[in-house]
Amino acid sequence: MRFWRSATYAKFFGHVDRASGIYYKRWAKGPIHSIAATLFLPRKQVHRWDNVGYFQPPSSHCPADYNRFHSNSKCFCDLLKNFELQPHSCDPLWAQLPARKEFIDSHT
Repeated sequence: MRFWRSATYAKFFGHVDRASGIYYKRWAKGPIHSIAATLFLPRKQVHRWDNVGYFQPPSSHCPADYNRFHSNSKCFCDLLKNFELQPHSCDPLWAQLPARKEFIDSHT
């Protein structure tokens, strides 16, 4: 909770709000939280839910472990429509982000 109440997050959220992304572009809280966590938190505090399916039109995330989730009909997901495989996905850049030891707080 410290991060979500921090001055850093407040400034980030204020910028997103002033840019009219929430109202006019209908940016949801999930992507806003994900972007903030990626930008400001250490990688070890950000958990990637690779084996959890997620669908919110127009994006979807399919669990990566095919044998565990898809072959036994526990998950119905079109792997070819997985967001991480789309050209506009930033997922390939995730591994290239610099590691931080603690979250960036504008008051520290």
